[in-house]
Amino acid sequence: MHRLFYAQGSSSLAAHIALEEAGIEFDVQRIDEDAGEHRRPPYLAINPRGKVPALRLPDGSVLVENIAIQFYAARSNPAAALLPPDPAGEAQVLAIMALFATAVHPAFSHFFAPQRFTGDPVGETGVRERGLATFHEHCRDIDARLAGRVWLFDTYTLADGYAFVFYGWGLRAGLPMEALVHYTAHRARMMARPAVCRVLSREA
Repeated sequence: MHRLFYAQGSSSLAAHIALEEAGIEFDVQRIDEDAGEHRRPPYLAINPRGKVPALRLPDGSVLVENIAIQFYAARSNPAAALLPPDPAGEAQVLAIMALFATAVHPAFSHFFAPQRFTGDPVGETGVRERGLATFHEHCRDIDARLAGRVWLFDTYTLADGYAFVFYGWGLRAGLPMEALVHYTAHRARMMARPAVCRVLSREA
């Protein structure tokens, strides 16, 4: 049995959606980051970096990093068609997911946890403001990409589940996400997917 270690409200939601969409048999264990559970020995024995998500595989080994877990889910059940069948198409999906992981997510982190990026408490306000502005810019880019499209690519892929996470973060940050009409419509389509409904219910 697979086990997904996740934190509510975190980017692990994307991995959770990928596993559910792939039809993989798994259970979940919530890690309470607010209580510092991710920094305690039991979880550090699973992921020494203290990050979520982590996925324990049936053989007892552990897979970490969001993109890796999502890719594993997609490759474990090709019939779920979470990635394009051709190498070039697959690479394009992985490229945008890499952008999400290395640019979009860090921008929000600068807003959400500015103390990680400066040792000067006075400078935290500037870090937060710049992080939020950059994150908002990325959300507008996602919205533009979705213009005239149902999904980020020709069919539903892992990238859509990942983008869904950032819309929710934008709402949490108080950004005017409803003004991003294409992204908002994408969120509604995501919310209508049975797998996404099951995941949201499980994490509630």
